[in-house]
Amino acid sequence: MKMSWKFLSRVVLSALVWICVAIAVEAKLSPESPRAELLSFVESVNEMQNPTTDQLLAQANAYRWLKDYKSAIKTLDRLTALRPTNGALHAFRGIMLKFDDRFKEAKAELDTAEKLGYTRTSVYAERSAVLMSLSDYSSALKDANKAVEAEPGNANFHVLVGWAKGELGKPEDGLAALDKALQLDANNAGALGIRAAIYKKIGRSKEASTDWQRAHSLGWKSPL
Repeated sequence: MKMSWKFLSRVVLSALVWICVAIAVEAKLSPESPRAELLSFVESVNEMQNPTTDQLLAQANAYRWLKDYKSAIKTLDRLTALRPTNGALHAFRGIMLKFDDRFKEAKAELDTAEKLGYTRTSVYAERSAVLMSLSDYSSALKDANKAVEAEPGNANFHVLVGWAKGELGKPEDGLAALDKALQLDANNAGALGIRAAIYKKIGRSKEASTDWQRAHSLGWKSPL
């Protein structure tokens, strides 16, 4: 199945909620801040001779909200050099590398975060999506199962399981996981889009078409 991991971009929020809260007090920024305000803030940090780690972290988030992932990565390079044993920062950098389609580097950073003791559920989910992009479906499934075990109520984690099982030649198991995802979130475009692809693969064309049309209406971009 040729499809993008980007429908799961909401997963990143669970990894970084604490960062967003932390910078709200200092920088008074949020994902809803006007673009001009975000740009002004990142430039103000660039002009500082010795910005604090909190200011650099706020800048990295501002770049993320601007979808300037390359600049976010550069800022996180500075932060991880300053705090090399901070697993959360390595996880943040790994996620930004994923958004920049640098999947091998993203996996390495997420591995580092785990080795440093940063084992939040979202690290497994993000790494699972990265591994899917690297076509390492068995490893992706292991991480997806860890995420589901920790947070069984997260529909996106079940989507990862379904996607991996579909790629591993287990369509019925994949469909079961995607059905569970849709029980949790009936409007999950990723679950519908991937279920459509599995239906098509096993010859259930009518169901594939129905799911794909609904997924497409919800923003799903991958072709059937």
